[in-house]
Amino acid sequence: MSLCHCETAAEPRREMALAPAPFTATIKICDCDCDCDCGCCIEQLYSTIADEPNQLKKLDAIQFIQTPLHDAAAAGRTTLVVEIMNLMPALGKKLNTEGLSPLHMAVSKGRVDTALALAALDKQLVCVKGKGGLTPLHYAAAARPSDDKALELLAGLLAECPDAICVLNNRKQSALHVALENQNDDAALLLVNWLVIVAKESLLSTGDVHGNTSLHVAAHYCGQKDVLKSLTKLVIVKKENNYGETPMDVAIHHENHDAVSMLTKAGAPATTAKPHIPRSSKPSLMVRYLRKPYADKWPEMLTRAYYFITKELTMDMRNTILVVAVLIATATYQGVLQPPGGVYSAEGAPDRLVRARRVLGDAKHPPGRMVMGTIKYSYFMPTNTLAFISSTLIIIFVLPDRAFIMILQACLIFMCVSYLLALNFISYYNSFSKILDIVCGCTLGVAFLLKLGYYFVMAYYNEDEWLLRRLGVIVSNRKAWAEGKSKKQDGEEMSIVGRMRQQYLLISKRPA
Repeated sequence: MSLCHCETAAEPRREMALAPAPFTATIKICDCDCDCDCGCCIEQLYSTIADEPNQLKKLDAIQFIQTPLHDAAAAGRTTLVVEIMNLMPALGKKLNTEGLSPLHMAVSKGRVDTALALAALDKQLVCVKGKGGLTPLHYAAAARPSDDKALELLAGLLAECPDAICVLNNRKQSALHVALENQNDDAALLLVNWLVIVAKESLLSTGDVHGNTSLHVAAHYCGQKDVLKSLTKLVIVKKENNYGETPMDVAIHHENHDAVSMLTKAGAPATTAKPHIPRSSKPSLMVRYLRKPYADKWPEMLTRAYYFITKELTMDMRNTILVVAVLIATATYQGVLQPPGGVYSAEGAPDRLVRARRVLGDAKHPPGRMVMGTIKYSYFMPTNTLAFISSTLIIIFVLPDRAFIMILQACLIFMCVSYLLALNFISYYNSFSKILDIVCGCTLGVAFLLKLGYYFVMAYYNEDEWLLRRLGVIVSNRKAWAEGKSKKQDGEEMSIVGRMRQQYLLISKRPA
């Protein structure tokens, strides 16, 4: 192959043998700073392909190999990288013998434009795990920024593949854990703000292989007050790792005075340094819960029944139930607007309706009253009302368990109130009607309050509820601030809140 003919080349292009034996074909990249805009490397790429058409395919057949894409990404040759990716996209996920993909190489070498070009071609490259289970996002989070380009790279990778933030390495660490461990405070603050914006704050409370949350790691390494202040608002300050240490314990042990100050302001109870001993003698909350006969108590039985009933409802079943319930509600509501036999109307023009009502107010059949007799009314209206209220309750409980659905459920309650008001207007309002109104109103109110309470309970127990995600953190940290440090002994009874939380974690297959 001829030398690179770039005018900016200071020395001849070096030849890199990227394919092991028995491959004899090589792909060369130049040492100039032209980023191959002149097309010299691309021309020689196709020249090599002409000599060995199956070379890229043979490279892809080897599990671990240093490919031309690795060298081009490490050298920052963006145009050549894009060309090779277009020819053989599978090489983008190929690991070399060091356990690195081309995107790993570009990120580790600080090739921002090349790395972002690779991520734009295939966003899944950001999630490729290399040595130690580290993704390119982990590498970007670990690199201390010498300028704003490093943060631009980190933000660009997140923008191209938002799901990469949830990928953990072999130590069950997210990119935020890695950034904090490497004392990259600027990257850590960027990642915390990103998690808040994309409603994935629950990742902050995820523990690594030692049970350390992001707040534990920050209490060890971080000295930036903005990062610590944000984490103390988003993570429970009393949460313990596998060694029984809270973030305050970690901060005191490693003499991180800034972390101690911020944790104290957040409500973390004062404590003393503890020996770093694995917590093996003290059973976990799950074991403590399962050793007691809590499963037969009525709060657990009711919550289990509701959970499994709703869990078995598939989307098709929900849709079928909702369609039938809506049809019943529509038909029964229409039965009040237009009851069988109709209603008595006021004689004369519409503008005389008020006067006619005043004149006929004491008459036997005032305007607007239903024609149906009292006996038939006593059979028709209770059954119609019960069908309407029951269908509305089914709609309320079958709707998906999301906080924003509360607006729709409130609308259903208002519709039921309008139904009862219309019923009172056209019906014979007697003691039976009063009892019916009270029963229906109380039933709807209790159902709505139960569903509303269920949302808050789920927000407290389940950190995936985006609208009320911080509820559990706020309650726990406020409780710690108000009561100070309080440790439960193993022989003490668990509170009903703790019992319900453990049961939810067990039945949802996410034991703590």
